[in-house]
Amino acid sequence: MDEIRYSLRECPVEAAKAFSRALNETERRARNIVAQRIGTEYTIKPSDVKNGRVVHVQTKRTSDGVDIIYRGRTLTLAHFSRTPKTRPKRKYIVKAAIRNTGLKPVDPSRDDPSRPSRAFVGPNSIPFMRTGKPKVMPDFGRYGGRKARGAKWKDSFGIEHRSVEAIPRRLLKNGAPLLREPIMPVFTLSVPQMLGDKNVANGIEDELKDYFVDRFEHHFQFFVDKGGGK
Repeated sequence: MDEIRYSLRECPVEAAKAFSRALNETERRARNIVAQRIGTEYTIKPSDVKNGRVVHVQTKRTSDGVDIIYRGRTLTLAHFSRTPKTRPKRKYIVKAAIRNTGLKPVDPSRDDPSRPSRAFVGPNSIPFMRTGKPKVMPDFGRYGGRKARGAKWKDSFGIEHRSVEAIPRRLLKNGAPLLREPIMPVFTLSVPQMLGDKNVANGIEDELKDYFVDRFEHHFQFFVDKGGGK
């Protein structure tokens, strides 16, 4: 950065043009750097970090650079490393890894072999957790509904959840109400929360700074050789 300040004093015209181009290129490169850096600490795919349905990225120019703002929802385990990814016909244990530290059971009760696992693979390969015993739910008509109320519980990653009670859409043929288990997807972290990790944040800052300095030096030398050309 000292070289950039020196260039701005000695050759302000060429340095200003090089600064603008380097800033534009760094802004375009930032999303890839962020995705790759998050991938070094977490098992999420870089494509998911850049997915517009998962995260919203906003860039804002300031007097001394560019602010890159990430907003996003809390993600389920479907975006991270897990096994199995489809429901097998045999008995299975759902394992997952949010960080690059290896797979471990999603259900903490698996530490006790006498207790059955509450985790299972649901629709769209999303891991779900059973949060209570089957209950007789009231019939709310043909289309049914959902209740966002239920007992709180923590998964093996220490993240707190609240169960969602699924309400039956119809009655059985004999008129008896359907039994439904309180279940909910296993939620993890959002992309902004991952960016709050010190290792991730420091790595992104260092890599963006190095990239910007490299592009500035390249463009500054080009404009100096061309005599401040367009």
